[in-house]
Amino acid sequence: MGFKIYVLEFDAEIEFTEECKWVTGLFGQQLSFRTTKPPVQDSGALAQFMEASMNPGDVVKKGQRAQLSGTIRFAKEERGWAVDGLELSRAKLMGGSDAPAPQKRNASEQRTTEGPTKANETRALPLIPGPVVVQPGPADGKDIWTTSWNSYAPCAGAGTGGGADDERLRVGGWGDWYYSLLEFDLTGLPTNATSAVLYLYCFNLSGGGTPMYLDRIIEAWDWRVQGTGCDRQRLWWADKPSTSQWLAGQLATPALGRWYGVDITELYNAWRKGTYQNYGLQFRPVLNSDNNFDEFYSADYMGEPALRPKLVITSGK
Repeated sequence: MGFKIYVLEFDAEIEFTEECKWVTGLFGQQLSFRTTKPPVQDSGALAQFMEASMNPGDVVKKGQRAQLSGTIRFAKEERGWAVDGLELSRAKLMGGSDAPAPQKRNASEQRTTEGPTKANETRALPLIPGPVVVQPGPADGKDIWTTSWNSYAPCAGAGTGGGADDERLRVGGWGDWYYSLLEFDLTGLPTNATSAVLYLYCFNLSGGGTPMYLDRIIEAWDWRVQGTGCDRQRLWWADKPSTSQWLAGQLATPALGRWYGVDITELYNAWRKGTYQNYGLQFRPVLNSDNNFDEFYSADYMGEPALRPKLVITSGK
């Protein structure tokens, strides 16, 4: 079946509204629009190295401006137009040096491939080299925490279990259990990955935190449309989906104020090949006896959207 790819070239000038770090590459492989908080100046050498590796870029001041050039790739789908990729070919801070750009490709206003590509035809190539980052927000994210005792609902008391669909993902407990569940929409993502890493940002640890178990969810679940509780605002404990432990060992306790990376490459590829249906992941605590909690930001977090859960995929050949 044929398809059409449209590529729009652009030049723009932006202004930063607050001091931040402009992340101009992910592991040095691509330019981006992403920003983070300025790094802590007095952090140790290892912390500085990890920050520079994970978030290469420049610290910019409020009011500083930058010039951008690049291309946006559009694809025509059944439900309408969709952005299929974006590439920055040039990113320059005003008064500073150019950020290192990936290898440029010539972009026309329209590239078309009808049927199988022949050797002498122009092929529509991906415009973003390196990893693909999937980071949903409130409108398209699906994550939640649930607990075995307190309902956290005005329509039910303790003992029923419950939870909340809020800005947190909670794992732990104090004699009870708190689980967190996430499911990413993988539609249109690479069918084979050399790396797929889930990142959660840990903003709070209680009782020293807890190591965790990682489970594969094995049945459909959606607290918004089905359940046995008195409302559809939470995943009731009785409605949590069945799971199968994915990793035999334990995941380490997160570090406070850091990204927590979990390698799910094998599972991602199994989902994309159809070995397993993608119903998402569940995090379970190892410890729950002494107010042990790991807390992460969810897809509903509005304070700093860049800290929401994200899946970083490096495509295989």
